[in-house]
Amino acid sequence: MLATTTLQQSSRYLVGFKGDRKSYHATFTSSASAPPTSYSFLFNHDELHSALISSLPPNSKIALSFTPAQKASPNAHLQWVTTKNVPETAFIEACSRCATVRTVHKTIASGETMAEVTLNALKTIPTERKTWSLRLRDFNSIKFGRRLRSPAGTQLERDAIFELKPFLEQLIGDVDLTRPERALYILSGVDGGKYLLSEQISNGFESLAQFQPVERGYLTSTPLEAATAFVMLNLGLMRAKSNFSVLDPYAGSASLLQAAKYINPNAKCLAVERDWKVNFSSIRQNFDDLNLSTEDLKFVRADFRDHGFGNNQFDLIICDPPYGLRELLDARRGENSSCSADLLFAVQQKNLLKGGGRLVFFHPVTTNEEGVVTDEHFDIDERYFDLIHSFDQYLSGRLTRRLLVLQKKLTT
Repeated sequence: MLATTTLQQSSRYLVGFKGDRKSYHATFTSSASAPPTSYSFLFNHDELHSALISSLPPNSKIALSFTPAQKASPNAHLQWVTTKNVPETAFIEACSRCATVRTVHKTIASGETMAEVTLNALKTIPTERKTWSLRLRDFNSIKFGRRLRSPAGTQLERDAIFELKPFLEQLIGDVDLTRPERALYILSGVDGGKYLLSEQISNGFESLAQFQPVERGYLTSTPLEAATAFVMLNLGLMRAKSNFSVLDPYAGSASLLQAAKYINPNAKCLAVERDWKVNFSSIRQNFDDLNLSTEDLKFVRADFRDHGFGNNQFDLIICDPPYGLRELLDARRGENSSCSADLLFAVQQKNLLKGGGRLVFFHPVTTNEEGVVTDEHFDIDERYFDLIHSFDQYLSGRLTRRLLVLQKKLTT
C-alpha cells in the first residue's frame, strides 16, 4: 500500500518526456495527482507559472524546472524532477500513467570526467543480485539525443565502459543485453556537460501499445489515438477512487472510456452516441479483449443535446467531437450548430458537472492565408468555468485542433 510506504526525504530523477513541451508538464502533474494516496506535483516553469495541482500533504511536493541551458538545448525534453517526501513507488506509478513520459532515470553517480564518475559510483555499489546491462547515451549530439538513443558499440561507449570497469566488476549478477533486471546508462552531455551513471527505473507508460486503434477488433471511422486519450484523462484529473463518474457525449468507439476503465476499473462511465451504425456490442467486446471492467459501463443511443440525464452529475466530461461530419449533417437538416457551443450550453443548462469537475474537449482551429488563427466563436462563461489549460495540436495544412480543459467553479 502506498500509504504505508516509508517516505524519502528527497530524490532526484531525470525524466525523458515526449510530445509538446507546453503540454507534458501539465499532463504529468495531472497524472501524478491520481494515486489513492495523492501527492501533489509542483512545476516551476515560466510557461505554466507555478501550477499546484490538488492539495499538498504536509511537507510533500515535487519540483521541475528548466535551466537556461536546457531551454536552449535540443534535448529540452529531458527534465530533472526533484521529489520531497514522495515514495519512489508512487513516483514510478505516476510516470506509468503518463503517456508523455518516455523514460525515468535515477542517478547513481556523476562527475566532470568518467574517472570521477567511477570513484563516486564505487561508494554506492548495489548489493542485490540482478542481471544487468550498460549503454551510453550521448546528449552532446543532436542526432542521437532526440530519442534518448545512441548506437551501441561506438568508441565513446567502449572507452566509457572501460573506465567504469572497477565499478562493473563489483556488480553481482550476469550481463543480459536483452531484458536486464538493472538497466544502467552512462549519460554524456547532460546537466552542464557532466557524465552521469544512472539506472533506468521506468519506461513510462509501457501498456500504451495495447490501446492503439490497430489492436482493436472493432473501430469507428476516426478512432482517437491512445496516447491522446490518456493525456486527456490525466488533464481531466481522472481519479482511481470509488464513485468517480465520467461522461463521453460523443463516444464513438469509446477510446476515452477504455482509458478511463484502465485507470479506474470502478469508474462509472456513460457513453452517449447518436450514430446508429456504431455497434455497442462490438465495443463491449473491445473492453473484454483488453480485460477491462464493463461494470458500471453504460451505452446510450441518443443525441446528448436531447437526452435527459435526470439529476446525474459527473466528475469528468470528456470528448473528441466529430466536428466536420456532424456539423455537415446538421447543416443539411437546416441546423446551424457548433459542437463546442452545443457542448458548453448543454453542460451548463443540464447542470452535468459536479462542482470542481472538469470538461475536456477538442475544438477545431484553422489559419487563413496570412497565417492568422481563426476559429468558430463560442463564449466560455467565466462565472461558471475556469479555463485551466489550452493546447494547440497541429494536424495538417491550415487545420489545428485546440485541447481545452475547463473546470466548473465550486459555486456558480
